[in-house]
Amino acid sequence: ISPEKYSAILEENRLMCDVAKPFMQNLYDNIPGPASFVTLFDKNCVPLIQIYNKKAYSSGDLPSTFQSVPTVRCLYGNITDTIICSKYKKPYWCYGEEHFSLESKNSLCSSAPILDDNENLQGILTISIELQYAHWHTMGMILSATRAIEDEIRLHTVNEHNLSIACQLAATIESVPQGMLVLDNSGHINNINSYAKKILFLKDEEIIGKHVSDILTDGSDTFKEPLSYLPEQEITLKTKNGNTRYFITIKKFSPENVPERDFTLIILKEHEYAKSFSNHVTNSFSRFSFSDIEGKSKALTDSIHLAQIAAKSTSTVLITGPSGTGKELFAHAIHSASDRGSGPFISINCGALPAGLVESELFGYERGAFTGAKKEGQIGKFELANHGTIFLDEIGEMPLSVQASVLRVLESREVTRIGGNNTTLLDVRIIAATNRDLPRAVKDKEFREDLYYRLNVLPISIPALKERREDIPLLAKRFLKIYAKRLRKPGISISDEAYAMLKLYDYPGNVRELENIIERAVNICEPDSVITTDVLKFFISLDNLSFENERQNSSSHQAQKETSGHMIKDVEKNLIIDTLIQTGGSVTKTAELTGIGRRTLYRKFDEYKINYTEYRNR
Repeated sequence: ISPEKYSAILEENRLMCDVAKPFMQNLYDNIPGPASFVTLFDKNCVPLIQIYNKKAYSSGDLPSTFQSVPTVRCLYGNITDTIICSKYKKPYWCYGEEHFSLESKNSLCSSAPILDDNENLQGILTISIELQYAHWHTMGMILSATRAIEDEIRLHTVNEHNLSIACQLAATIESVPQGMLVLDNSGHINNINSYAKKILFLKDEEIIGKHVSDILTDGSDTFKEPLSYLPEQEITLKTKNGNTRYFITIKKFSPENVPERDFTLIILKEHEYAKSFSNHVTNSFSRFSFSDIEGKSKALTDSIHLAQIAAKSTSTVLITGPSGTGKELFAHAIHSASDRGSGPFISINCGALPAGLVESELFGYERGAFTGAKKEGQIGKFELANHGTIFLDEIGEMPLSVQASVLRVLESREVTRIGGNNTTLLDVRIIAATNRDLPRAVKDKEFREDLYYRLNVLPISIPALKERREDIPLLAKRFLKIYAKRLRKPGISISDEAYAMLKLYDYPGNVRELENIIERAVNICEPDSVITTDVLKFFISLDNLSFENERQNSSSHQAQKETSGHMIKDVEKNLIIDTLIQTGGSVTKTAELTGIGRRTLYRKFDEYKINYTEYRNR
């Protein structure tokens, strides 16, 4: 056997060698005779370890079987007992003349196999004693040694397996993006992952050996009592950073129904993590951008320009315009183009909720807050929109009693759930929309004046469709493409006369009504057909067509242009001032945040009479 191959054999049998060494030494110390020795062989009879009295054997006197160790493999005729033991996997001994080897005629050699759990041969342990010191108990000694070696290898293998499982479990717990605590059957913490320590603001020395009630406190005896099962629900825990909301799940496990092995698993989710997961599941993200707004008219592009300015700001936006003009589309676009574009976009129609449910929907409630409330409580829309945008559609329909609560949230930037005492700080951008004349509603005492001015920071007015008739063909083509594909009617087109007819209609329902007309026309047409004026007559009354629109539009265009220009300048001036306050008067940072070049910004300072140095000491 080459030295390289022998090194590989030793490495392969490393565990058996390490386990057997102390037992072999013990055997050697308890057998008589200076010329005795103990040898461990592998399953192929290659000697691995030998213990003998070096003084009794010079290199020349050592039996020939071992003279070439470690590069020899025992053969028949050398060590008879070892070979027969390996062949039959049974204990065997040779006494004196029974040996084939002349060198061993004066020895008693005893061998016993080392087997695994499946009775496979792993190695052989051999004792050689001079006949004058031989004793019949030698076989009993070597059998005891091999059984002890087998048990030790088995125990080591089991421990290695358990360690591997423990490492896999620890790695699994550590990789989960949730806090996990493992408790023993007495409630003491056995394991806790780094994520749990992070979200609970704990250090190792504050955890090890502690009872769970010392770590998790909610102001009650929840964790002092034996824990068994708790479905996922919201909980407020006391931490170093004050009261913090989490979602908690508790499960108890009883392996093999052995009470001593019971353990409890506590799963903690950060409130923000659960909220973002909820937003993902409910698709509470912006779905549109400015590229989805169809139209090239001056009235519309002015509104888009205002919205793009608003997207660079964090101030509240109020979108006004007739019903069906696309106010929610503008809200989505502003959110998508803002720094919060990757955050949640929560939309709520304030006019569609019963008066008694508006507050619970907006602010949420604690469990048991009122009759009919969910037992686990509910997160409000403001909390769901944290680090994102909340869109309050039809805010003009919001009850006066709720308006005061919304105003308080806008001013304090914090929300308290119904029936709760804990407040949650908010970082949320508010976009409101209405088709009502809010100044008139304020005058009629139907809308709070203070809330109106808090909302009307960046006003954007969306023109009615009849005020931008040149966009009607573009919108019609877009809707035709959508519904031809959705209704599986390819090849449908619109005649020039039909386009002209569409442009003459006043659209009380605005863009939404135009979309409805195109959808209905596609429904009654066959594939590869043309939508003509005869088709449109089913949906558009000739009495509602206005042939004076073109002349009226040309006369009012200049006045509309001037009004839009003044509005843009007011919004731009407010944006620059708000950004200066935010940046402490830094011109460089203001230019970056507003997207206005430094030279242009200085020109704006002169134009709007803004003294930027006044904001440096605020």
